[in-house]
Formats: sequence, structure tokens, C-alpha cells
Amino acid sequence: MRRTLGIVLILAFGILLSASSCESIQRAALPFGRAASPEVVFTLPTDGEEIVYLTIDDGPSELTGEMLALLAEHQATATFFLHTDHITDPAVLSRMASEGHNLGNHMPSDRDWSVVDEAAFREAFVRSHCLLAKEGDAYAGWFRPPLGRYKEEVMGPVLGDAGLSEQRAHFMLASYLPWDAGGATETPTPLFNRHVAARYGDGLGRTVQAGDIVVFHDGPRLTRTRNSLISLERFLDHLDRRGLVAQALPPADFDRGFCHEP
Repeated sequence: MRRTLGIVLILAFGILLSASSCESIQRAALPFGRAASPEVVFTLPTDGEEIVYLTIDDGPSELTGEMLALLAEHQATATFFLHTDHITDPAVLSRMASEGHNLGNHMPSDRDWSVVDEAAFREAFVRSHCLLAKEGDAYAGWFRPPLGRYKEEVMGPVLGDAGLSEQRAHFMLASYLPWDAGGATETPTPLFNRHVAARYGDGLGRTVQAGDIVVFHDGPRLTRTRNSLISLERFLDHLDRRGLVAQALPPADFDRGFCHEP
């Protein structure tokens, strides 16, 4: 009975989020988010250009190549917020850079880093940050905390030491709640989830505005990533028709000498 009720609730919530008006509702909530969290980066200026800032979280994975091929087909670039423990072949980083993408820091793994102590966070952040910094200009320096969970007393000191805090680059979220994978990792309703993923891509593609930051997902949870590819393709199709360009984030201003200090 509980399982049936849970599936019904998932379906109902999916229908709500797949509605074409959902992304407009999310966008309308931005002023409230900014007022509640003025330190968070939700959008970026475009200097009048028709740019949408595309970010992709949680990779790389065995499907990253498909994602890169899709982006190339649409002449789009993205900032890949990587979990560095997922990097098994550094060649994927070189390919990202050669195809015009850049890299962001999403910590070693997808967990809540706001609940650890400052020393544990510092060690993990520095490990990811300095590994990515070896990629030179391909590393944009932006930091996005996994699960969107930030805690100043845990994270602030090392982010300040790395020169990130003054640029507010220590906490980047997005202009819309990410629902590109239909909300599931492995699901009892895969056909429905793919439908929700397609509807989300359509709704977001129709609603997004220049300067918005959007999030899609890569990563080893392959059902989720396949759904994300559905959303991303539909989204990029809409941008092409509307004359908008999906582009990687501009580089953050951070201390590139931080990783070379004794």
C-alpha cells in the first residue's frame, strides 16, 4: 500500500513539474531567492547578448561522450561541474577543453559536505580544486556545493583562502530547479520518467531567458543521465529556434597561485 501511494505521489508531482507553466513559476520565484540568499549567484549578465549559461553537474561518466557530441551538434558549450572522484580518464578533460567547454568544482563526490568539519571540507575542496587547476584556463574556478548545501563556517575559510568569496563564486545555483532527469535515479516508472524529462526540456526551452543559469546532469547514475540527455536535446532544440546560445560560464576571478603555496 505504501509503495502504491509513493508511486502515485511521484506521478502527481511529475505531472505538476512537467506542466509547461512550471518553469515560469520557478523563474517568478527568483526575486524571493535572491532576497533570502543575497550571496548566491542565480543569474549572470550577458552584456546584451542572447546567452543562456549552461552547466552540467556530477560527471564525468560513460555517457559523457554522448553529451559532448550532442553539445557539438548544437554548437553549444557548457561548464561541467565535476566530481573529481569520477575522473578515471583525464583525456575527457582535454576533450572538454578542446571543444570549448570549461570545468567547475563540484567536490570529490556527491554528498552533503556542509555536515563535515572545516578540516575535512578543506582537504576535500583543495584536492578537487587543485586537480582541476592543473587544467589551466580550462578550469573556470566556479564552485557549486553538492545538493546546493552551503555552510559558511565550514566552507567559507578555505574558499576565502582560494580567492573565491569576493566574487561570490563560492555558491552558484541556477535560475530554475533542475528536473531534467524526471527527478529519479532508478525508477519503477521509466517510461513516465522519460516523458517527464522530455516535457521539462520543452518547458525550460520555451521559458529560459538570456542571463539565466540552467543545470543538467551527467554522472554514473545512468538512468538519470539518459533522461538528462532527453531533456538537454529538447532544450537545445528550443534554444536554436529562439536564437539563444547555450554557453559556458565566464571564468571566475580566483587565486590561481593558491595550489602552489607551500
